[in-house]
Amino acid sequence: MACKRRRSRSAGAGALGCGPLFALIVLVLLIQYWWVVLIVLGVVALTVVLVRVAAAPPRPPGVRAPRRAPPPRP
Repeated sequence: MACKRRRSRSAGAGALGCGPLFALIVLVLLIQYWWVVLIVLGVVALTVVLVRVAAAPPRPPGVRAPRRAPPPRP
């Protein structure tokens, strides 16, 4: 049987990757373009309000469909 190798504990120490750098870039962009974020949030809020407030006209009372006749008994 093959012998399993043990990984050293320091092998995954620098495995953060580009996560912190990506988060920093996103933070810088949010700080630089805060006004764009505000405009987008305002447009979304107005759209939500208009959709909720705009009431469709009430449906006219529908004519009920006639009941189906029971099948004739032989």
